[in-house]
Amino acid sequence: MTDSNANLATVAEIYAAYNNGVTKPLMDALADDFEMHEHAPVTVPWGGAWKGPVGMENFLEAVTVNMIHLEYVCEGMMGRDDIVTSWGRFRTQSTRSNQIVKGQWMHRVVFCDGKIIELHEFADSLSVAEAFGLARQTPLEPHEAEAAKRV
Repeated sequence: MTDSNANLATVAEIYAAYNNGVTKPLMDALADDFEMHEHAPVTVPWGGAWKGPVGMENFLEAVTVNMIHLEYVCEGMMGRDDIVTSWGRFRTQSTRSNQIVKGQWMHRVVFCDGKIIELHEFADSLSVAEAFGLARQTPLEPHEAEAAKRV
């Protein structure tokens, strides 16, 4: 188990650097077996699971090719043992449509021995996908429609 105060400081450093276009603190904090889970529709280029530091580099490239973060603000975070939960807001511009989208995000960051082993990002991905012209255009398949009814 790692120190939650140290984990909070690491995450704060990552956000501060990221807002200045610097990803080195993030990349330095990742464990070799790191996994990123971007909870977004499969039509979104940066959605899905990304494995290892190379996966994070590919994720970041998918993000920067498709959007320009105009604002990415961490409004708060809390840590307990090996988990840091953070939340905030974003304002981003599509590189395809130039449309600007605002929304909220939440991260769940899991540490092991001082390194990040898991990161989950939850955001208003439907609004982003629609603004970027990436939302699903086809109707649901029958099995998908049934599953949606159960939710």
